[in-house]
Amino acid sequence: MDWSTRVLQQKPTWVAALRYRAAALAHLERIEDANADIKQLLGLQPNCTLRWLTVYKYRHPWMQELLSDGLRLAGLPE
Repeated sequence: MDWSTRVLQQKPTWVAALRYRAAALAHLERIEDANADIKQLLGLQPNCTLRWLTVYKYRHPWMQELLSDGLRLAGLPE
């Protein structure tokens, strides 16, 4: 979360940082903050969904699951 917050201070429209921070916030049970990031993300990238994000491949399946679970909790559409 610290990394993505620092990035967003310099580049507030970087959607990758918004996704990571939203997931991290959701896992920390800061759902309102996570939802605000998802709202901003969808304003910048309206076609972003959990299904769309499966194009990204991670070294370990648990990494993809952790991100997807956090984004689902944050309110990203399926």
